[in-house]
Amino acid sequence: MLIGLDPGHGGKDFGASSGLITEANYVWEFCNRLETMFSLAGHKIVKSRPKIEDPIFKQRAVALEKADVVFSIHVNAAQPQASGGIFFWNGDSVSKDKNLALAQLLYKYWPPALRRLKESTSIWRVGAQEIAKQAWLSRAHNVIKRHNQPTILAELFFLTSFYDVKVAAHPFTEEAMRWAFMRAIDAFSN
Repeated sequence: MLIGLDPGHGGKDFGASSGLITEANYVWEFCNRLETMFSLAGHKIVKSRPKIEDPIFKQRAVALEKADVVFSIHVNAAQPQASGGIFFWNGDSVSKDKNLALAQLLYKYWPPALRRLKESTSIWRVGAQEIAKQAWLSRAHNVIKRHNQPTILAELFFLTSFYDVKVAAHPFTEEAMRWAFMRAIDAFSN
């Protein structure tokens, strides 16, 4: 399977930050380790951008056109009390049923310490109807609407949550996040 990895932000766009950690650098390193895992399992990988490139959505989408599935990887920033992984899927896409199935698998395998208690607060459908109600969802939709194949925008954790950063920084948790992607792909492709 050809897996597309889209490390969020990059170049002059650092994304969220907390202390010395920037979203762009964290997700770049996370995607590199995820690429290694997928490659060792026999999957081919295509990335949307080199490390230092400024994000241009159209070019990133073109780079991922041939992928069978796409993961756009981010970390979130919000109020300090927000925590846990969130998975956005495109409800207007031709592959919307597959998008939802892939998001549900990621939630199922997500490390319990970073999993929100309710699936309904972790898996967000993003489409025209939802954006009309909550304009902030348009940012997530801009990333995932460009792909016809199953695409998930994964917010791994909240960079602004002391709890999430402490838990996510633990090597076991970081490894468990990568394994969640691997297990989701294995279950999705069978």
